[in-house]
Amino acid sequence: MADLDVPRLAAALECLLFVSPEPVGPQDLAEALQIEPEDLPTVVEALRTDLASGGLLVLEVAGGYQLATRPEYLAYIERLHAPRPERLSTPALEALAIIAYRQPITRPEVDAIRGVNSSGVIVTLMERGLIEVVGRKDSPGRPLLFGTTRHFLQSFGLKDLDGLPMLDSLRGGDELEQHRMHLEALADSAPRVEEPVRAFCPWLVAAICGAVCCSGGWAKVAPAPEPSAKAGLLLDIGTGLVLWDKHPDERHFPASLTKMMTALLLLENSSADDVVQVSKRASEVGESSLDLVEGEQVQVRDLLCGILMKSANDASAAAAEHVSGTVEDFVTLMNARARQLGLSRTHFCNPHGLHDPNHYSTAADLAVLARYCMLRPDFAAIARQKRTQIPGAEPDTMREVPNHNRLLGHYAGADGVKTGYTRQAGRCLAFSATRNKLHLLGVVLDCEDSYADARALLNWGFGNFERVPVVVAGVTESQVHVKDGKQPTVRAVAQETICTVLPKEAPRPIPRLLEDCPGAPVKLGQLVGSLAVTMPDGTERHSRLVAAEKVGRSFMAIVRDRAPGLLLVGCVVLLALIASYAYGSSAKSARRRRARVPTSVRATYPGRPREG
Repeated sequence: MADLDVPRLAAALECLLFVSPEPVGPQDLAEALQIEPEDLPTVVEALRTDLASGGLLVLEVAGGYQLATRPEYLAYIERLHAPRPERLSTPALEALAIIAYRQPITRPEVDAIRGVNSSGVIVTLMERGLIEVVGRKDSPGRPLLFGTTRHFLQSFGLKDLDGLPMLDSLRGGDELEQHRMHLEALADSAPRVEEPVRAFCPWLVAAICGAVCCSGGWAKVAPAPEPSAKAGLLLDIGTGLVLWDKHPDERHFPASLTKMMTALLLLENSSADDVVQVSKRASEVGESSLDLVEGEQVQVRDLLCGILMKSANDASAAAAEHVSGTVEDFVTLMNARARQLGLSRTHFCNPHGLHDPNHYSTAADLAVLARYCMLRPDFAAIARQKRTQIPGAEPDTMREVPNHNRLLGHYAGADGVKTGYTRQAGRCLAFSATRNKLHLLGVVLDCEDSYADARALLNWGFGNFERVPVVVAGVTESQVHVKDGKQPTVRAVAQETICTVLPKEAPRPIPRLLEDCPGAPVKLGQLVGSLAVTMPDGTERHSRLVAAEKVGRSFMAIVRDRAPGLLLVGCVVLLALIASYAYGSSAKSARRRRARVPTSVRATYPGRPREG
């Protein structure tokens, strides 16, 4: 063993395992390396040490050794081999038709014509190189304008846009359908454009518009995955920014995702220590259950575990009766709360999500609901538990409550939210995970494999985006102009932290200073303005600026402030001087006249001569 050249043998072993599609037995490896079988473990360990910081590892499989990919790098492999559909979907063709005729056009205008959110198809069309950003409506900070590219013309066998049938309007109906069919027919016979196209998110507008315009490029974002879900949405919980969506406003049956609203209302209208009496009606609700017994008493905290973790229908019905007295009244409360949260395309018919044709929601609405719930620490604490126990119906017995969410414990950073399934709704999942301070939440509806969809979307989100603090409370400073101050500016400190989500390595947005200083004097802690940050969705967020130092008024400002009083004093002094001067002049004249009379005369005639 002392004569072994371990580094060279480890490199040779790596080559042997690399070229072999099957696990290789120890005897075969020892013969190939020309070493004794008992020396092979030393070489294997040396190779493992060499590969420790790389993307490969050595596995012992079926009595032999084989190279394998580390799990943390699977996302890159999936991205490389992700299927790319050759044909455009009908929604993409509809959006392309509108853009081709109405260019330049903004995404909101495309949405208005189609009657549905078009962000997903816009991404698809840009990835295919069929449309591009051609400007901005009116001014910076306004929505982007989209137009077709030369790749569009090549793909559809056109020399210019005159090759398209001219239509007077694209407000839907037969004309839009005719145009869609025309484009689809062209697409069937069009050659595939092989030139690679840069992919990026079209919603990334205002936050990087300044830097993008200066640099002439966009931050690159890998193409979004193509999940099996009929509808879905991925957003950042902290900011609410949507990173990806697919038919987000399309109606679907939410199945047990309904229970997010049930649990929320139970939290809002009761205490964790409250005791719930299980009714006969609640105990008889079928499907997934806690096996609650009529007359059993259950604490609210235990019901919440059953609702969110085991998706128990009987627990949901018991919660509804506890909050509102009857299930029917609770459903009324559910719909009222939905309106308050802005869930305009949602209607509940029961507290558990068992199928009802009038019980529906959308991916966008359910994402809003899930985000609101996960921002509550009490809800989030239950949603992330993998398993717990609650008291059983019989004394001294316990119920096992596993969490049906298989992402927990199997996907790094997974921390919620809720599973759902009915035959009519298909597989549904509200999911969330946190990595590197980025907290992503998504909803997928009617999936072939909801967990595969969730993993793909989370991998894409974490792989391409990051949470960026633009303004940090107590750290970010600015200089605010001070009128009439002893110094021209005052140092001000931000009071609120503003974060955004951007593609990795994208230019950081620069906060815009909004000054609101009334002028000197400025007190310590006085509000003197704010910092405005334009988010990627075009909205603005503000952080207050307060003075970090005192600034007094300048000498000239003080003089100007006291000018009326000083003028009056000056006038009085001037009049006094004039009067004094006049009196002095008169006395002096009298003395001069007396000085001209001879002294002898003044002595003889000390006064005026008498008559007679």
